[in-house]
Amino acid sequence: MAEWNDYAFSTAQTTMHAINNVSTTWNINPITAIYRQPSSDTGRFTDDLHNFLHSISHADHNHIITGDINIDILKQESDSYTDLLHQYSYTHLIEHPTITLPKPPALV
Repeated sequence: MAEWNDYAFSTAQTTMHAINNVSTTWNINPITAIYRQPSSDTGRFTDDLHNFLHSISHADHNHIITGDINIDILKQESDSYTDLLHQYSYTHLIEHPTITLPKPPALV
């Protein structure tokens, strides 16, 4: 049974939920699922994500963050997002463009 922790928020453009315990019998790290609308403000999202990462930074376990963040890390505008991930020792695992034709390649 999953339990939602106290850090959950939803705005018109972003939804974030953190799950503390997926099961008492499995040794699974906490998971956070995020959805960010592509048209939403990246700076505001990055500020919200920074507050969240700071709130969990002293935990004694790893934390998995997943979701649909809709930030193209191939573009320079994504630097604040990727810098934030690195600041808290997170790694972006998508390595190949997720959108190819008819648009230019994007890594979202």
